[in-house]
Amino acid sequence: MTATQTREQQHLTEIIRDVQRLAGVHRLTTGRDGHSQPLVIGVTSPRLGEGKTTVAMAVANSLAQDFEMGATLVDADFETHSIAEQFGLRPAAGLVEVLAGDAAPREVIQELPERTLRIVSAGLALDDSARAVRAGAGTQRIRELGNGTSFVVVDLPAAFNSTSTPILARLCDAVIVVARSGRTSKRDLSLTLDRLADSNVVGVVLNRWSSRIPAFVERLLALGR
Repeated sequence: MTATQTREQQHLTEIIRDVQRLAGVHRLTTGRDGHSQPLVIGVTSPRLGEGKTTVAMAVANSLAQDFEMGATLVDADFETHSIAEQFGLRPAAGLVEVLAGDAAPREVIQELPERTLRIVSAGLALDDSARAVRAGAGTQRIRELGNGTSFVVVDLPAAFNSTSTPILARLCDAVIVVARSGRTSKRDLSLTLDRLADSNVVGVVLNRWSSRIPAFVERLLALGR
């Protein structure tokens, strides 16, 4: 591994730690039956190309390794829908079909051999994704995708690329916004946080430079009050 690759790996490790801290991974949600249910963590960014999918994949993989019950990674980015391809999985029914009521959650889960990470692709009927999101059964259906695991990590669409992002973000227990150093503007970040005002945005991680929260992000989030 080169020195550059080592620095990138160390940086990604810092981001994963920050996401885990911000999302409060020490706790799980509790259902009406009193049993623990998986914590649903959404990952988004203002625009495409800011690293949200890479962060989502890394976080899900880390959680799957660190917790005995593993994690489920859900591709909710209907624009790029790249996660299944990244893992070398076949095209299959996925989140679109679950939200539309055309498939049960257990029918769309793809297991990774010898790993505790499970994958749910974006699906096949991507042209119907906006309708499926509007008609979706909400948080419980997303949570059911993670039955048997401790966490569900959802790769959300970029905020400026889909009107579905705020709707999907509201289905998550916690939402992380990924900003990219030298690319994400303060204005874009501020507008993104405004669009996600009805969801539980718990923090921002800064990609490609430092995962520590910069001062202007703290002001936008009003952290520390």
